[in-house]
Amino acid sequence: MFPFFEAGTSIAIAMSAFYALLATASLSVKFATRNAAPGMLSDQINAWWRIFPLVSLALLTYPFGIPVLAALICLLAAAELRPYWQHRADRPLILLLACATIGAMLILAAFSTLPYGPRLNLAWLFHLFILTALNDIAQFISGKLFGRHRIAPTVSPNKTWQGLFGGIAVSQLVSLTLGSYLGLADAPTLSLYGLLLSCAGFAGDLLFSAAKRRLGVKDFSALIPGHGGILDRVDSLVLTAPLLYCLLRSAE
Repeated sequence: MFPFFEAGTSIAIAMSAFYALLATASLSVKFATRNAAPGMLSDQINAWWRIFPLVSLALLTYPFGIPVLAALICLLAAAELRPYWQHRADRPLILLLACATIGAMLILAAFSTLPYGPRLNLAWLFHLFILTALNDIAQFISGKLFGRHRIAPTVSPNKTWQGLFGGIAVSQLVSLTLGSYLGLADAPTLSLYGLLLSCAGFAGDLLFSAAKRRLGVKDFSALIPGHGGILDRVDSLVLTAPLLYCLLRSAE
C-alpha cells in the first residue's frame, strides 16, 4: 500500500482543489482571450497542465515516485545544458547550474527521510509543490497587472517589486490555508515558511534568468510548448526544495 492512500483523503481533496483551480484559471484565460491570440499567462497555465500530472503521479506513488521524478528532471536538465558545454567560456556556469539542479533534486528525494512519518512527509512535499507553482503564477500575474518598479532591469526586465509582493501575498494565503488543512504546523510557522519560500522561489527564478542572459537565450529548450524547458519550470524549486528541507530539519 502506498502512503498516499494510507494518509487519508486530505491530500487527495487538496490535490483535487488544485486541479479545479487550474481548470478555472484555464477557462477564465480562454474566455478573456477568446478574440485574441493566447498570451504568456495562457502558456504558463498550460505548462502546469503538462507538469503537474507527473508531480501527482510521483506523489501517488510516494516514496518511490519522488526519486524517479527527481532523476527525470536531472536527465532533462542535462539534455538542456549539454549544447552549451561546447563553449569553453560557458562551462563554469553550466557546471554551476547542473550542480545546483542535481543537489536540489537529491534533497527533494530526501524528503522521505524526514522524521515526521509518511503522511506528514508526503504532505510537506505537496505543500512545497503547490506553493512553488502558485507563487510563480502569482508573481507573473501581479507583475503583469501592477508591475511598475523593476528589481533587476539588466538581468530580468519583467521582474518587479509588485510581482514579488503579489507572490508573497498569495504564498502566505496558500501556506496558511493548505498547511492548516493538512495539519503541518502552527500559523506563525506556516506564515514564516510562506514568506521565505516565496522569496526563495523569486531568487531562483532571477538566478536562472541571469544565467540565460549570460548564455544569450530566452529559454533553455522548447520542451514545454510556449514556455521553455524543464529548467525554466524548476528554477524556483532549485532553491525552495533545499530551503524547506533545511527549515524542517532545523525544527526537529
